[in-house]
Amino acid sequence: MSRRTVAVTLGLGGVLVAVVALVVLGRQSGVIDIALPRVRLDDATAAVLDTVSVKSRVVEASVGGTVTQVDADGQVWLTAGGDAFALRFEEDPALAVEDHVLATGRVRAWRGERWLAVGSWVRVVSTTKAPPGPGL
Repeated sequence: MSRRTVAVTLGLGGVLVAVVALVVLGRQSGVIDIALPRVRLDDATAAVLDTVSVKSRVVEASVGGTVTQVDADGQVWLTAGGDAFALRFEEDPALAVEDHVLATGRVRAWRGERWLAVGSWVRVVSTTKAPPGPGL
């Protein structure tokens, strides 16, 4: 074999290893969305979200609770069922501590950390006004 053949073979092998590494890291971080089995968890508690397996499947969840912390990077911690779970929003949700929130999205995991990548959310507000009666 000539030196050129060896160099080309090693170069192609290096490129293949790099592509495989990028795909694996992309899948784990959620950047690359490969068609995977979907699991839907409606009204899951933070404890359930912390224990669900996210490897090799897409986990969609809805969770409601009270905001207990808003980090400087915009990550929001929601307490539901006595446990806290991280929520990450695409845009600043302008939430404050003690706001009540219902959020839905995809559960993500990276290096042992889990969070809900929020796709839609609503602030839950209680009211003391009586509903309108008949004829109003």
